[in-house]
Amino acid sequence: MVTLQVADLMRTRFEQIQGDVPLRRFIDDKLLRSDQVCWPVLEADRPVGLISIESIRAKVSEDASRLSVADAMDELGDAVRPDLRGRDALKFLLASKRDPIPVVEAGYVVGLLHHADLMRWLALHQLENQLRI
Repeated sequence: MVTLQVADLMRTRFEQIQGDVPLRRFIDDKLLRSDQVCWPVLEADRPVGLISIESIRAKVSEDASRLSVADAMDELGDAVRPDLRGRDALKFLLASKRDPIPVVEAGYVVGLLHHADLMRWLALHQLENQLRI
């Protein structure tokens, strides 16, 4: 775990969405048609937030047809770097209420780190260690 870094665990295949996209279009075209659970929200190609079904539920109490993605997103908040050590990433994830965590480098989201991905890695390596004995 000492040599493991966030870059080894993060998901790098994900879509991002511009904040000015109508929320209804996002829901119909992305949220309902993808297994992705969270999208980085961009403004002028820079990340400004994250949108998920949870953020939509928490923030949208009116007709979604009049809102944009930016209206329903959560602020970007805490992020991690791809070179963060695995042990530090584990501590960060355990303390965080956010899932996934954006991985940011040079001002761009380069990955998403999910709690489940780190737990799966830990379980596989624990099993691997047991089989060596």
